[in-house]
Amino acid sequence: MKKHSVLLWFIVFSFFPFAWALYQTVVVALDNPVVMDSSYNSYYQKVNKDINALIESQHRFDSRYNVEILLDGTLLPQRKQSFVHSRQPLTHINSSFPKKFTITLLSRENNSTAEGNISIKLTRPETDQFDQMLEVAREAEGNYTALLNKLPKAGRWIVRVEINASGERGFFEREFFLQ
Repeated sequence: MKKHSVLLWFIVFSFFPFAWALYQTVVVALDNPVVMDSSYNSYYQKVNKDINALIESQHRFDSRYNVEILLDGTLLPQRKQSFVHSRQPLTHINSSFPKKFTITLLSRENNSTAEGNISIKLTRPETDQFDQMLEVAREAEGNYTALLNKLPKAGRWIVRVEINASGERGFFEREFFLQ
C-alpha cells in the first residue's frame, strides 16, 4: 500500500478555496456597473479609444477661449491637482435655493463673447447616484445660465461642464461645498 504524503493532500484540498475565491471575484466584478469617466462625460471605453483626440481638442479649445464659471455670482476657481497637501480650499456655498450657474465663454482673439453648446452635470465625488444634468439657457451672447433648484445632500459637489464651440470641445471641472 502506497503512503500518500500530506503535501499532496494539502495541494488537492487547497484547490477548492482557491476556486471559490476566483468565483467570488468574478461575481463581485460582474455586479459593479460600468460608470462614466470622471472627466470626459463618457464611458471609459470610449474615452480610452478617443483620448488623444479629446486632449488635442481641449488644447485647441483652451488656446481659443476663456471660460468663467460662477455660482450665484461667486467665481468657482479651477482646482489644480497637487500631490502636496497645499490644495486650495473649497468654495463654500450656503444651502438656500435656487442657485444660479453662470458660464461666460470669451474668445481669446478679440476678448469678445463667443457662442457654443454647453452641458452641465452636477455629481458627488464618491458616487454617481445623485448626478443631475442641468438645463442651460442662453442669457446673452456668450453668457449662459442654469438654475439649480435642489441638491439632495450637503457636502462636496463637482460641477462638470462640457462646451462645444466652433468644432472644439472643452471640459471643465469645478468644486464647491454645500453647507
